[in-house]
Amino acid sequence: MKTLYECEHARVCGERIRCRKGYLLSPLSRNGSLDIQDLAEGKPLASDTCQQCGDFKRMGPPLPEEERGWIVIRNTGPATIDKQPQ
Repeated sequence: MKTLYECEHARVCGERIRCRKGYLLSPLSRNGSLDIQDLAEGKPLASDTCQQCGDFKRMGPPLPEEERGWIVIRNTGPATIDKQPQ
């Protein structure tokens, strides 16, 4: 599966994730970018656009799920920020 974690063309720009090649990553935003919150929460980031992308360029092995994101979502109470193990 192709994800933005491995794609050489994915870029974080401020609070948004964009594709350097200009592909629209989300139909929900006016410019096709994704909210960085998805990255912070460790969501899969494997859009249909990425799966069909002929320009996808893997920059490394898939990132294990347990190493994704830096915000831990709990069912009770607000989100907390935890450091990732080194």
